[in-house]
Amino acid sequence: MTNQTMSGSLSELDFSDLYLEPNGRAWYKRFSRDPHRHELTGDLLEQARKLDEPAKKQNKDDFRIALGDRSLRGRILPTLSGNLVVLRRLMLRNEVPDVETLYPVKLVNALMSAELASGGVLLITGPTGSGKTVAAMATVIARLTRFGGAATSLENPVEIVAEGVYRGPTGAEGTLYQTEVTNDLDFGPQIQARSRAAPDIIFIGEIRTAAAMAQAALAALSGVVVIATSHAENVLSGVERFRAMVRDAGYETGLFSNAIGVIVHQTMTRTELPDGTVQRKYDVSPLVVRGAVASSAIRGQLMKEDLRPLQSHIDQQHRAMHNPSPGVPL
Repeated sequence: MTNQTMSGSLSELDFSDLYLEPNGRAWYKRFSRDPHRHELTGDLLEQARKLDEPAKKQNKDDFRIALGDRSLRGRILPTLSGNLVVLRRLMLRNEVPDVETLYPVKLVNALMSAELASGGVLLITGPTGSGKTVAAMATVIARLTRFGGAATSLENPVEIVAEGVYRGPTGAEGTLYQTEVTNDLDFGPQIQARSRAAPDIIFIGEIRTAAAMAQAALAALSGVVVIATSHAENVLSGVERFRAMVRDAGYETGLFSNAIGVIVHQTMTRTELPDGTVQRKYDVSPLVVRGAVASSAIRGQLMKEDLRPLQSHIDQQHRAMHNPSPGVPL
């Protein structure tokens, strides 16, 4: 356990989740898998306690309250000793890193390809706490800044407040509209509705249902860039899950194989440096379909029942991604 007694504003404290306990104590995590309990004392504790009353006044399971210029997403959990208030600090748009700082240049080029503007699913997979949402939002912002157009999001819940206009150096202007969906079953119909509103990009915070995955694929085939996240253990299992969900929704394998643009699997390690800052490092592995050297062979394999031979393409692209020579493409 560490104690945080520094004075200043709670809104400036670098935390991911804040816990307000029934006994009046408060502590926080620096990141989702932080193994330490960082205890608040003094002025910061008093500021944290002032959040307890407005949180409990919300009278609903999930809510949002303000802390300075940012929002906190909250949830109240009943415990043996009383109600525990858990508040997650939402990232601001100016805190989203450039996608170029997250991935190797060849993968960035694949995600930013103009060829994808004709439609395709960019699926970022990984375990909980691997930075999927940050990477996906960074990709959305980068494409809006470079190509302009309209993007709409469907998120449950919104994790990064990024709605607004993005202007690029070439004069492109892109606009992001964010929507919070409270029921996962609404994702499928909402994707279908938004695909009829002439979006260039649809961002889906996390695909959890077969209907949502199928509608994402249909939107991609209609010319929309669909950027989404999903849980998976590796690239191949992400591909298999994509196909299974499309089939569960009643569609043929062709929908799945033709909709895939890029699938990325990532994990993230965090190291706390001596100065207290947290260094984040991604370990990524892609399967680029749209624009890949072996695109036709990959799509042909995606149509087959046994997807395991795709692993050779995944391995080849992983090696090429880390090869600095431009003569070794993905």
